[in-house]
Amino acid sequence: MSGILAMSAMLAVSSSEPAVIGSLLAAFTFGIAAFVLNGRVDERHVGSMGLLAALSAGFGLYAALAPTENDVVAVVLFLGFFAFLRLLSQFESVRR
Repeated sequence: MSGILAMSAMLAVSSSEPAVIGSLLAAFTFGIAAFVLNGRVDERHVGSMGLLAALSAGFGLYAALAPTENDVVAVVLFLGFFAFLRLLSQFESVRR
């Protein structure tokens, strides 16, 4: 229970950072655009907007959770972010 309270307190403090707010707004904007334009534009463009939304949200999560005092956890989160980018690349389709 105290871990949940500590996490929410950390998110409340770090969510006021401009990078976190900007990335979450970008994720929201790209997500809404992908939803609204689904069926109206090419499927590739909707998929790209969805991937941009996920990338923006992932960056915001990384910026909010990356600690400044514990170097080991920061490195693990940094490597996890690259794993997240690799996972996003699995959903891209190559059309010829």
